[in-house]
Amino acid sequence: MSERGVCSFIYGCPVFPYFHANQMMDCMRQYCLGDYGQCERRKLRLAGEKVPADLMPSGCKMEIPKVDISVTPETVEQVCTIL
Repeated sequence: MSERGVCSFIYGCPVFPYFHANQMMDCMRQYCLGDYGQCERRKLRLAGEKVPADLMPSGCKMEIPKVDISVTPETVEQVCTIL
């Protein structure tokens, strides 16, 4: 069964601001605001395991640069409107 909508972890996840800053709409649509049940970061959090800082939603490892974007309900709403 697939999970859809806005991921409940979006406000504390470093990946969403990175995707947003780099206008990676397909990634946001796939992992943050769509079928977020496929996100490897989410799976680990739900299992109560530590999420490696360099884990991307796809499961590959990549340093996720810190970006200066606050994730607020307004930010999420703005992205949802674009998508």
